[in-house]
Amino acid sequence: MIYLFLLILVVLDQYTKSYARIQLKGKSRKRLGPLKLAYVENRGGAMGFLKKHPRILAFLHTGTLILVLSLYLYEKKAFTGKAFGYLLIFTGGLGNLIDRIKRGYVIDFYSFPYLRLPYFNLADLYVFIGLILILLYP
Repeated sequence: MIYLFLLILVVLDQYTKSYARIQLKGKSRKRLGPLKLAYVENRGGAMGFLKKHPRILAFLHTGTLILVLSLYLYEKKAFTGKAFGYLLIFTGGLGNLIDRIKRGYVIDFYSFPYLRLPYFNLADLYVFIGLILILLYP
């Protein structure tokens, strides 16, 4: 059941990115409550890391997914918040890896302008929530 939920999260991530590409690409920024929406092609990792080396980035991305999956398999004996955190990180990483393979970049489109955060997407949010769970359930 949990794997179906995670599959739905990946599909939702891909859908929102496609929707953002269709609705926001080439258009001015929009507001949606506290969010600022704009189409951004992130060709690097976090904060543009390795954007001039996409193959190295894809290799590191894949290696990180394998590591996170291994940590989940180790933790899943007693399914806890920590194990779920690893699954969320894997799910988010998979969503962004699909973009890298399919498009050569990750689509970002949300931002909180008052917090001065960079643009992000649902997959990034999954990773963030997963990290919080891992910190809360040591």
